[in-house]
Amino acid sequence: MEFVSNVYGEDNCKVIQCNIRNITKRKNIEKSLLESEKRFKNMSYHDSMTGLYNRTYFCGKHDAFGQRCFSSAPLSIMSIDIDGLKLTNDMFGHQSGDALLISAAKIYIQHLLDKST
Repeated sequence: MEFVSNVYGEDNCKVIQCNIRNITKRKNIEKSLLESEKRFKNMSYHDSMTGLYNRTYFCGKHDAFGQRCFSSAPLSIMSIDIDGLKLTNDMFGHQSGDALLISAAKIYIQHLLDKST
């Protein structure tokens, strides 16, 4: 609910006008927009095939990463290039190259991002 009140003069008297509105639809639309924004932001920062962060993410975080380098917080950034990927795509097709990228990403996530090891 939204409550709005206004005070104004009427025939030398102060009058208070109050309005109460149901804003459920507006709040639901705002919530939906925020969820969409979050989803699209996530999509813009992650590679759709592998789920890993992409260049857009790292470029946007450049300053924060730079500041962190001078603090006591640990920081690691890794960029991976798969040699011969173009050759794989050319010889076996893009589906094979995509499968190779997905497999490499899974290995990366499983072994390099696993904090328990």
